[in-house]
Amino acid sequence: MATYHTHSRLRETILRALRTKPKYELDDLVNSCSGFTWNQVFCEIDQLSRSGEVRLQKHRMYSYRLTLAPGKSPTSD
Repeated sequence: MATYHTHSRLRETILRALRTKPKYELDDLVNSCSGFTWNQVFCEIDQLSRSGEVRLQKHRMYSYRLTLAPGKSPTSD
């Protein structure tokens, strides 16, 4: 099980990436989160999506795009 520190660091890594590049392909985002597994990144994206901070949308047949949700200004932990 991931510690709170790891969870918080991953969350901030994802949000920082989305602030610098507003539209991110899921696979590219996973690759940019070195040091974390695909499962860790996807679970965090799932939580961010459920909380309304990010949107995960089907982009192409086998591709998903991740964006910050409109009107949301996520802050650093």
